[in-house]
Amino acid sequence: TFLDCLVLTFCCRGFGRIMSYIPPAIAGAGVAVGGASISLYQTNGVTPAVVATGAAAVVLLSVGLARKSVPRGRSGFDLGTQSEEQGQGFFEDEKDADGNVVSVYRGPKHAFAGPLSGTPVKHESGLVTSMSTTTRTTYDLIFGTEEFDAEEALGRCARQHTFKDHTLPDGKPNPKPAVIDVPGSWEFVSYGDMKQQARALGTCLRRDFGIGQKEKMAIWASNSVDWVLSDLACAAYNFTSVSVYDTLGPDAASYIVADSGAQVLCCEDKCFKRVPAALKDEIYSKNPGADLKVVVYFGKGDDATKATLEAMGLKVISLAEALAKYKTDVDADTPPEASDVATIMYTSGTTGMPKGVMLQHLNIVATVSLMVLHPSITLTNEDVHLSYLPLAHIFERQNVYAGLSVGARAYFASQGAKFLLPDLSVIRPTIFAGVPKVYENVRDAVKRKMTGFKKTLFESAMKAKIADLETGCGYSPIWDKLIFSKTTAALGGRVRFCVTGGAPISKETLQFVQCALSEVIQGYGATETSAASSLTCGFDLRVGHVGPPLPTVFIRLADVPDMNYFSGPVSQYEGKQKAIFDAGKNKSGGEVWIGGAGVSPGYYDPAANGLKEGVASN
Repeated sequence: TFLDCLVLTFCCRGFGRIMSYIPPAIAGAGVAVGGASISLYQTNGVTPAVVATGAAAVVLLSVGLARKSVPRGRSGFDLGTQSEEQGQGFFEDEKDADGNVVSVYRGPKHAFAGPLSGTPVKHESGLVTSMSTTTRTTYDLIFGTEEFDAEEALGRCARQHTFKDHTLPDGKPNPKPAVIDVPGSWEFVSYGDMKQQARALGTCLRRDFGIGQKEKMAIWASNSVDWVLSDLACAAYNFTSVSVYDTLGPDAASYIVADSGAQVLCCEDKCFKRVPAALKDEIYSKNPGADLKVVVYFGKGDDATKATLEAMGLKVISLAEALAKYKTDVDADTPPEASDVATIMYTSGTTGMPKGVMLQHLNIVATVSLMVLHPSITLTNEDVHLSYLPLAHIFERQNVYAGLSVGARAYFASQGAKFLLPDLSVIRPTIFAGVPKVYENVRDAVKRKMTGFKKTLFESAMKAKIADLETGCGYSPIWDKLIFSKTTAALGGRVRFCVTGGAPISKETLQFVQCALSEVIQGYGATETSAASSLTCGFDLRVGHVGPPLPTVFIRLADVPDMNYFSGPVSQYEGKQKAIFDAGKNKSGGEVWIGGAGVSPGYYDPAANGLKEGVASN
């Protein structure tokens, strides 16, 4: 009966890990013995003891094989020794367009079923730099996708969601409407149109305003189709983009625009209104690098703001005008070199004023390539991503470009991060990326809704599944179906995996996501490393680490005696000052050094219009 099966399942949970080690030959024998025993009993009256033995063999075997267990500690995967025939990935040496030998990953289209044998390896000819010898710049990543030109690339909300309880009893707007009445409608830009519109904007800047190669375009806006079009115009004609958070006020924005020496400023309506104040700020006016010539606004604009800017000697044009003027008449592409600077991203860092991190095309390509090829990610053109984290940050920018490089779709949240649930219910993404704070908010919201028996049942399910996770098993079919299917539905019901980065995530939050939402891939990196330099694997369910280095980088721990950081155990430093950094029981620490193709060449120096002197690179 169903009750018998339920009881057997719970009683046999402890055998899951043991059964995961049974070889296929023994497993097959168990099936044969069990089946034969039951058959003999039915035909020849074999004693119940024999039947019990056979039935137990079948039950234990079934539980063991269904667990999909991964022995704890199997975090290594060998990309260097697997053959293509085995369905795994491997590296191969090729020469690029300049005749240099590069190490190129060859791998399957779909994710690996589990951990591969062996340990992490470094390819004998060096680190991976790209997914192919023809992909060397962001231009190659996006404009080299001709096979997807007729497919949907970017989605934006054409009509906002409306809600049944959109007003409060006193008639005031409800800041937290709960029930969707009419889902928002979405419109799309195809890959072909996306590229053509990017070229139209770039052509307008070149012909009408004399913007040349390697000149800079600042983008001051929230996530949108227009943000991506502006950035791709830079890729098509070798401009350098400069990202400015839409949440910044005039003071901070004026510093970035002036320090970078941007000649073009693209901005959405709310930021467009702040531009005059930003340019009148002393931070901008007294900066010798200030060189703004053109302002491009995305929306309807504002006549008063436009008149003010023109009176200040600036050229002002709407994006819609530029796209209409050069809809069919565009300049030939002037693609960048791999070593050209693709973007300057300002980060607050830990000391002094914000620093402009220069990222070359080769930096971005290296990291995107491994995001695409990572065995727990393996992006395809079937994937869907909802973009709400700021594109001004390298984390989200790489998420979007990794998807676009393989023909996936990127939707932009209709109201940013404020009302994600309505967007998630309509878009139903296959990938969900968030910073720890987002997952903490989801966890807290779920807990608030749990009361009485539901709360007890949910906590029991969490406790049971966490126990499974700690033995290396992330598959609990009964709990997943009865309890966690409702929480996974909150993300749309199709999420293959979640990604977390940007800050450390707590053990409690990470295990909540693993249990209630999806498998999780955690990244470690910085703007200076083009986002991730290490990623965990979905099949490695342990917490408290950030995975092995990506094949694009190498990582070492270095001694910094002046800062009291030491890379080895304290016992190695007898007579010296003890390390204050204690990484678990190993008592080791040190300063993290990262090198490789994904690492920035350095910080921008406006006086030199290039690399700041005295900063060690790579």
